[in-house]
Amino acid sequence: MTTHEDERSSEVSRRMMLRGATVGGVALPFLAACGGGDSASSSDDATSSADPSPSEASPSEESSGGGAAAGTIAVADVPVGGGTVVKAEKVVVVQPTAGDFKAFSAVCTHQGCTVGKVEDGEIVCPCHGSHFSIEDGSPVAGPAQKPLEAKTATVQGDQISAILDWELEVIGDPMYDVAYVLSDLNREGTELLSNLVDRDDFYRDYEAATGIEIDDQACRYYQLLYAMRSVAFWMSASDLYATGRSRDLRLARTQWSIPVVLERAARDLGY
Repeated sequence: MTTHEDERSSEVSRRMMLRGATVGGVALPFLAACGGGDSASSSDDATSSADPSPSEASPSEESSGGGAAAGTIAVADVPVGGGTVVKAEKVVVVQPTAGDFKAFSAVCTHQGCTVGKVEDGEIVCPCHGSHFSIEDGSPVAGPAQKPLEAKTATVQGDQISAILDWELEVIGDPMYDVAYVLSDLNREGTELLSNLVDRDDFYRDYEAATGIEIDDQACRYYQLLYAMRSVAFWMSASDLYATGRSRDLRLARTQWSIPVVLERAARDLGY
């Protein structure tokens, strides 16, 4: 007889397995939101300011990883009580207390600028002087009224190696999560799932770690559902740009993705 505790344990195991498929025990690039969350969530506000020029940021404020592999940041580069802004990925990683690493979107919730630095326990935006707490990303000074979007910092050894964003994760059938990993939308020009892991290896490791057999038929259904949800996201995102509510060119690009995804969905349905 399956108890609620057994179900909860299985749920945790599969989540950890999916994270393992992404992290894989190696140093990986920071992973931004699949749906463009940092721009879409604040796009209504991001209409009147541009980021400060690169010359305004000192090398110490924009880390390239302190000698770590490309796309990673060394634990040593995130001081206790401070943090580091990774501007290329629009992420700020902080360490409020020793060993407690947190990550937030580096997009200011006032007007969409990229925050510039971390000092005196606060994340500082150079555009209009908004300050955010490194404890929880909440605004503590300046015009910003909303907190920075929280991300997840994953520490492996002496490196913080990934930022994971699970905005499409759902509670329910675990095959939805598996379908997300299997989807063609998350890889281009490679057979590696999420550009990282061989399909057979993923199947073997997932089933061994979770005790759940992957249902290919269910996964095909959920891949189509994921595709349709993505189209809905992108239609909304591209409309923000088309109607002048955002100047973020990444939103304009999403219009191109819509017919591509619809064509793939039609192919998978046999049309």
